[in-house]
Amino acid sequence: MPRVKRRMAYLIALIVATLFTAGVGIYYWRTRVAVVHHMKTVIQQNPDELENSEELLEQLDRGIIPEGFGIEVPAALQLRIDIADLLAVFWYLWLPLLYALCLTVAFFVSRNQAT
Repeated sequence: MPRVKRRMAYLIALIVATLFTAGVGIYYWRTRVAVVHHMKTVIQQNPDELENSEELLEQLDRGIIPEGFGIEVPAALQLRIDIADLLAVFWYLWLPLLYALCLTVAFFVSRNQAT
């Protein structure tokens, strides 16, 4: 029976790590959606200020976020963008560490249950 409990602890650890990874993916996706929505709103409210506002709206409709045309975003959205970018750029660091941490916790939990 202890062997089954150990396997269950590892299975739960893998499920937790996978759910956390999925949550990060959803966070990144929702941040991109918020950026696109904000940019569309700004462009639609002030179409005369940007020379190529029609082209920018078409790009945003396709999900492409154009860079370098000077639309300011609120501080909270900028923080979300920065966090999402860090998570996306350094996935190869935090993802293995996350799984290692979850499996290490499972190891110690299952070891303590066996004694």
